Amino acid sequence: MSPLFSVTTTYTPELYEKMLEFDFDLKFKKRAILFYVLGGILLVLSCLLFLLEKASPLFLLCVFMVAFCFCYPMLLKKLIVTITIRNALRSDSIFFSQTFFCEFFEEYLEQKSTQSALMIYYPQLYKAYEIPDAFYLYQSRQKAIILPKANFTLGSPQDFSLFLQQKAGDRFFPAVS
Repeated sequence: MSPLFSVTTTYTPELYEKMLEFDFDLKFKKRAILFYVLGGILLVLSCLLFLLEKASPLFLLCVFMVAFCFCYPMLLKKLIVTITIRNALRSDSIFFSQTFFCEFFEEYLEQKSTQSALMIYYPQLYKAYEIPDAFYLYQSRQKAIILPKANFTLGSPQDFSLFLQQKAGDRFFPAVS
């Protein structure tokens, strides 16, 4: 059986960094608004209590620390991503500079390299996302296959987006920016 789509990807720290930033935003953006609102409410209430002389400076300091913890993940996004990449470069779990060949058939996809092979049936995909220049196919919450749109060797990214929508259904999120 011949593949419907084919993509070649060489994993680089830059490609991994972009995927990590997307993943970080995906996980924390939904919660960030809640965190910022709660942190803001805490700050306003504590300042009011302090101005009304109902709270001590120590109380105000504690509230500022709690409010900072609510906003902490988004404020330190770049640092967290950089540390994650540095740790990945030191470990053997990421195959930087290794080329992966991903072929998509009617019922499953195959990802191959010189060192490994993986076959995934589409119902096994956890989620799939399309961003302006790539697709991220998540096998689980922590593992994803990166497919740069510029690297399609068979088929087009537009047709692949329609294909994924059909195969992954409500687990596919097209054109997330």
